[in-house]
Amino acid sequence: MSNQPARTSGSVLPPYLEGIYAPVVDEVDADHLAVVGRLPDELAGLFAQNGPNPSFPPGVGHSWFDGDGMVHGVEVRDGVASYRNRFVATPGLAEDRAAGAATYVGSLAGPGAGRRHKNVSNTDVVFHAGRLLSLWWEGGLPYELTLPGLDTIGPCDFGGTLTLGMTSHVKVDHRTGELFFFDWATRAPCLQVGVIGADGMLAGSRPVELPGPRVQHDIALTDRYVLVFDLSMSLDPARRSDPTIGFRFDDELPSRIGLVDRALAGDSPVRWFEIEPCWIWHTLCAWDDGDEVVLCGARIGSPTRVDKHGRSHEDLPMVDDE
Repeated sequence: MSNQPARTSGSVLPPYLEGIYAPVVDEVDADHLAVVGRLPDELAGLFAQNGPNPSFPPGVGHSWFDGDGMVHGVEVRDGVASYRNRFVATPGLAEDRAAGAATYVGSLAGPGAGRRHKNVSNTDVVFHAGRLLSLWWEGGLPYELTLPGLDTIGPCDFGGTLTLGMTSHVKVDHRTGELFFFDWATRAPCLQVGVIGADGMLAGSRPVELPGPRVQHDIALTDRYVLVFDLSMSLDPARRSDPTIGFRFDDELPSRIGLVDRALAGDSPVRWFEIEPCWIWHTLCAWDDGDEVVLCGARIGSPTRVDKHGRSHEDLPMVDDE
């Protein structure tokens, strides 16, 4: 396996494109891998991992969110291990290959720099209802992959039932076979929650009204609720305060955690609980404890380089991250 030369239009390389993080060019199949020790004969399955991997030297504004999706898989069967990796064959990747170069700008590029928001399907993989799905954190349709080959079958709309987007960090309840997901947008209601049933078809969805567009990245799941977020991070398309990815953190804007009944009934109100202004990239777990709900996650008090007034956080009082 070889790495492609990583460069970004003559600029200084970010650390996530160098060394062991340099993009991988080749799609390979490697059978009968050397094993230290012994693999149990009864151990059988495929471990798959997704991540960003630029197929061409990226252009302006490239961030670690922007690389094309590449899924790596290690299969264990009959005491033997094999490896394979495949790019997720999205239309954007096909356009780049046809042009012989990256044709989209990165998420750190300023307005007007070029085409953006390429669905790179690079954030997560999930196995549900017999399908292996590759997902992107900004949403859109997931991509179904073959098993165990990891080749791209194409976009998956669950038999034509999915009319929403599906962001990367879905939650599967292995007891019921349900897959809960969310979709976010810049227009009202700004957030929707859905569930794919054990049969692989959309079983229900409902809107969650927010005061405005909020950056969304994860949800959490308990036996009774889907936990959603109205955090203090919004979109700033003009990049007025921060010439980076267009996120605008307002520590004067309250953050809230919402409890959505898992039945997703539209007449069941969302119960909101206000917390200190913060941002949460990822949740760890959640559970019901009597009348209470416990959530574990990574809370960040100062997630952007500057505040909403354009002041660097280095010049502001320290905020403890939890």
